[in-house]
Amino acid sequence: MTHRATIIAPPSSPGLFSGVVGGLTMPVGATVVLGAATVLAALVSNGHVLATIAPVGIAILLAGVWMVPLRVTLGLVMFLALAADRPGDTDGHWLSPLAPIGGLLFHNLNHIISVDALKFSGVVAILGVLLIVRLGRSLTGRERDTADSLPLAWPMRAALAVGLLTVVGSLAWGTARAGDIEMGKIQAQAYLQLLAVVYLFGVSLRGARDYRWLGGLIVAAACVKGAMALWVRATLAASFPDQWGVMRELEYATNHGDSLLFTCATAVLIGPLFHRPTRRQVAWAAWLLPFIIAAVVANDRRVAWVEIGAVAAAFLWLNPASVVTRRFARVIVLALPLLVPYTIVGWSSASRVFGPVGFVRNIVQPERSDGSLDRSTLFRDIENYNLVHTFMGNPVLGTGFGHPFVVAVDSDSLSGFAEYHFLPHNSIVGLWAFTGAAGFSGLFMLLVVALLLAARAHPRARTADQAIAAAAVVGILVAYIVHMWADIGFTEAPTIFLVGLAIAMAGQLAVATGEWPQAQQSRV
Repeated sequence: MTHRATIIAPPSSPGLFSGVVGGLTMPVGATVVLGAATVLAALVSNGHVLATIAPVGIAILLAGVWMVPLRVTLGLVMFLALAADRPGDTDGHWLSPLAPIGGLLFHNLNHIISVDALKFSGVVAILGVLLIVRLGRSLTGRERDTADSLPLAWPMRAALAVGLLTVVGSLAWGTARAGDIEMGKIQAQAYLQLLAVVYLFGVSLRGARDYRWLGGLIVAAACVKGAMALWVRATLAASFPDQWGVMRELEYATNHGDSLLFTCATAVLIGPLFHRPTRRQVAWAAWLLPFIIAAVVANDRRVAWVEIGAVAAAFLWLNPASVVTRRFARVIVLALPLLVPYTIVGWSSASRVFGPVGFVRNIVQPERSDGSLDRSTLFRDIENYNLVHTFMGNPVLGTGFGHPFVVAVDSDSLSGFAEYHFLPHNSIVGLWAFTGAAGFSGLFMLLVVALLLAARAHPRARTADQAIAAAAVVGILVAYIVHMWADIGFTEAPTIFLVGLAIAMAGQLAVATGEWPQAQQSRV
């Protein structure tokens, strides 16, 4: 037989059998593992129904997360994280039906599952799974999560890398100096989660159409928390006895972090008003803004008003030609002959007529108009002094995470807050103390780059949605800086989704508007 006439034989039956077996290996293996996990769960829980079926439910959930776009899972987790309260909110006096969800997301899982190794929160576990999903898709050649996902501008990717290296370096520096590893983890974990949220949103969102529905989720979560705050004020007593029997005012209705949530919801609602709003957008703002403001009043956090003011100032500054800005400027100019004397007279008056002036005065100085001291403001001044004193001991690298700040001047005792000397109220000065000038620069680079990209993207916006998004990002990031200055914002877990989303939007808007050419993207 000649070579030309040779016929290549088809694969033999053993080859076909091997292919079938190979194709069945993964599902059979998964079934065996799932069955073993179910049996183990039944044995450990003594036959508890929920524990027994938990492995099946987790497997279905993981399969869904593996298949759907990252933005869908992130959006759902963001809404639950923002809308659910946590055990310990409202000073521990009230829990909503959503509190178990908040506890599952933000408390260490070893408090729920009796396994000591699970010393991380549900959010950490979810972000870890999503990063694994992202890695799996990247290894199969999916540079973007979906075909129409926008990339992050290269400077944002660089800032993410610098932030990661900085926080790991500060942890290593603190540990090398015999720091408390557990406290170091508490100090750094929120920032690490923030980096993950920025990256995952940054590689999965598709631009304005995703910004809109995510903004809607933020407003919905703010309404849920607002309803909780109003319910608490309507049903609970205004003051409670503390551990020494002294009656103390219920300081806040939900928690500190909700100040930024209400601020972001305000940004979503007022943004369209600076362009050409539709009747629907005006209607939503007219209905929901009063409710959000009522929620801010109920939660009773002074910093919330400053943060909302930062958002409003960003929209006014970036949209000088809008009708809203022109009318606002006209009202201010016409009111100046009344505002100036009102402020001068009210600065030293205790009358309720001058309440707004008194509010501003209490923020900037501890002494009230009647000569008494505002303990909260005085406490912060002493804290800031101690933080600066700590910073001066090592101004370049700081103490490193895991070390408390030095108490050079004693202040009020916070015996119920064991982590206080590692988590000061002023997160910005605290970062200077713990990480020094080098560490602070590395950690804050992410915010600086995001602010720069968003501010430069705004005048280059090709659509109203892009312009609204860019202005909102600037306002929200400035509000976040205010939040870190006043309310332990650096380690406030729910804010990682609000700030992470804003930073990711800044990185994408720079590309979408042409501010940073897409050709310069890295292939990470």
